[in-house]
Amino acid sequence: MNDIYDKTIPDVLDERASRTPDYKMLQFKNQDGEWVYKTPRQVQSDVMKVAKGLIAKGVKSGDKVAIMSHTSYQWILLDYATTSIGAVTVPIYETSSLEQIRYIVHETGAVLLFVENEELYKLVTFVQDKLKHLRKIYIIDHGGLDSIISSGVLVKNADFFARRKAIQPADIATIVFTSGSTGRPKGVVLTHTAFVTCAAGANDHLPELLGNPKGKLLLFLPLAHIFARFCVTTLFMSEACITLSANLDTLLTDLRKIRPTLLLGVPRVFEKVYNAASQKAGKGIKGMIFRNAVQTAVRYSKITHDFDTMTADAHMLGIEPVTNQVQSGKYAVDVPETPNVPISLRLKRFLYSRVVYKELKKALGGKLTYCVCGGAPLNPNTNHFFNGIGITVLEGYGLTETAAPVSVNKVPYNRIGTVGVPFPGVEFKIADDSELLIKTPSIFTSYFKDEKATKHAFTADGYYKTGDLGKLSEDGFLTIIGRKKSLIITAGGKNVTPEPLENEIEKNKIVASAIVLGDRKPFISALVTLDPDALVGWLKENNLPHDMSLEDAAQNPAVRSNINRSVLSANKLVSRAESVRKFVILPKEFSLEDGTLTPSQKVSRPIVLERWSEVVESQIYRR
Repeated sequence: MNDIYDKTIPDVLDERASRTPDYKMLQFKNQDGEWVYKTPRQVQSDVMKVAKGLIAKGVKSGDKVAIMSHTSYQWILLDYATTSIGAVTVPIYETSSLEQIRYIVHETGAVLLFVENEELYKLVTFVQDKLKHLRKIYIIDHGGLDSIISSGVLVKNADFFARRKAIQPADIATIVFTSGSTGRPKGVVLTHTAFVTCAAGANDHLPELLGNPKGKLLLFLPLAHIFARFCVTTLFMSEACITLSANLDTLLTDLRKIRPTLLLGVPRVFEKVYNAASQKAGKGIKGMIFRNAVQTAVRYSKITHDFDTMTADAHMLGIEPVTNQVQSGKYAVDVPETPNVPISLRLKRFLYSRVVYKELKKALGGKLTYCVCGGAPLNPNTNHFFNGIGITVLEGYGLTETAAPVSVNKVPYNRIGTVGVPFPGVEFKIADDSELLIKTPSIFTSYFKDEKATKHAFTADGYYKTGDLGKLSEDGFLTIIGRKKSLIITAGGKNVTPEPLENEIEKNKIVASAIVLGDRKPFISALVTLDPDALVGWLKENNLPHDMSLEDAAQNPAVRSNINRSVLSANKLVSRAESVRKFVILPKEFSLEDGTLTPSQKVSRPIVLERWSEVVESQIYRR
C-alpha cells in the first residue's frame, strides 16, 4: 500500500484481490460442516453482491446496520458490504441482554438488524416495537443473506462503485459498544483510517507472523469484539490465511484439523490448553514425566530468554554481542557468546521433546509456531513453558478506543512479562499518577452522543487517557501494572493496586480467577474461583476424590491450604497494609451467562462485586 492514510477498509480487500486473486485467503465451515476456502477474488465478489442488496433495501451512506451473530463468513460479508457503501457497522454480542440490544439498536438508530438464528430473532421481537428506526430484522440461518443478495440483482454495478468511490478514510466505519462495565455502555466511534492504520502497524511489526504465504491464523474470538475484526483486516492486508471457528468448545478439535501456524487469544485460552495437557497426563509415572517436562521447558526458556533479550538489546543498539559487556539503555549487561545451558538440561529437553512436547504440539495442530496474547497479563511461567517447547507467545496491548493493538512484543525482541514496544506512529507517555497515555493514528474520534465523556478521555495535549497503569523501560518496553479505576483505597487510606496480587494468586494452576477487593474496607481480601479442569488433575495427584464438585472443593481443607500458599506468596510482594487478610473460594466459575465474564473472556470486576456482595459482606467483612 502506498499511503496508508488514504486507504479505506474496502481498499484493503481490493488490494489483496489485486495482489493474490486466487490465493486461499479465508477458510470456514459451510452448512454441511465441511471446511471450505474462499479466495480474495471470491470474497470481493460476495461482498459486492451483499452490498448491492443493502443498496436495494434502501441503506444510505451513514445508515447503521447492526449484526448479532457468532463469528462466521456471513458476519464478515455483512461488515465489509456495509462499509463498502459508506454505511456503519454496529456489532452486538449474541450473548447480550434484551436491554443491551434495545439500547444499542435504539441509540444508533440502526435501520437493519441481522441476527444469527430464530432464538435471537424471538428475543429481539420483545423490543421491536420500541425501535422506531428499525425497518427489518433478517435471520441469517433462515436465508436472510440470500434474500439480501436476491434483492441486489437489479442494482447496477455502477451504482455500487459510485457509493464505493464516495467513501473517505475519515468516514465512520463502525460504532463498537464497550462491554464489562457498569451503567450504560459507551459507543466507540472508529473510522476507516483507525482500522487500516492499526492493521498496517501489525503487518509492519510482525512480518514473521503475517508475511508468510503459508501462514494460517485460527480465529475463534467473537467478531463483535474489536480485536477479532482487527484480525480480519490485518490478515486481509497480509500474505496469510484466516480460518474462522465460532465455538471455543471445539478449539482443540479445530486446531488438530486446521493446523494453524498462528493463534491469537486471551490468557484464559492458553491456561486451559496447559491445564488440559496436565489433566491428560494424570498422576503416577505419566504425571511425574509431564511435571518434569514442564519444569525443564520453563528452566530452558528462562536461560535462553535472558540470552535472547540481551542479544536483542545489543542488536537494537547496533552492537554485535561478541564481547561480554553491552550497553543497553543506561545499563551495561553481560552478554555471553552463547546461552549457558547445562548439557544435562539440553539432554532432558531433547528427550522430552520426543516424548511430551511433540504430543502437545500435535494436539495444537503440529504447525503452531507463534501465539499472540492480550486482554490481561499471562502467567510468565505459562509463557516460558510454551516458549520452552518451541511455541513463541508474544504479549500485546490495545483497546477498543485504539481499534485494537498499539504494542506487541516482536520477533526476536520478545521480553516476557511486558506487552512489547509500540507500533510505528504510536506514542506512549506515563503520567505522574502512572496512567498510560497514548497518541496513535488508530485512535477513536468520539464516544457516540457523549461529548462530555469524549472530552474527558483526552489530555490537553491530545493524549488518550487509557485508565491503565503502566511503566516503560529505558528501551521502550511497556508493562501494564494495573487499572486506575480498580485502585483500592482502604478505610485506613492505603492505596492498593490489586492486579499484582491477583496475578500472583492466579499462578496457582487450580485457580481460574482471583479478584482482590477492599475499597473503603478495613483490610484487603480476595475472591477466588477454581478451574474445574485443572482441579481434577490436582485432586488425583493429592489422592482426593477427583469427582469433587466445585462447591465441595471450595470448602475442602486441602484445597484451601493450597490456595492459602498462593495468597501468602502474593503477600510477599506488598506491605502488610496491602496484603490479603482473608479470602473466599467461590462455589462456581465466572461465566458469560451470569455476566461475570465478558464475551472476550475478561472478568468483569463490577459485576463480580455486585453478584457476590452478600458473600463479601457476610463471610469477609462480617462484624
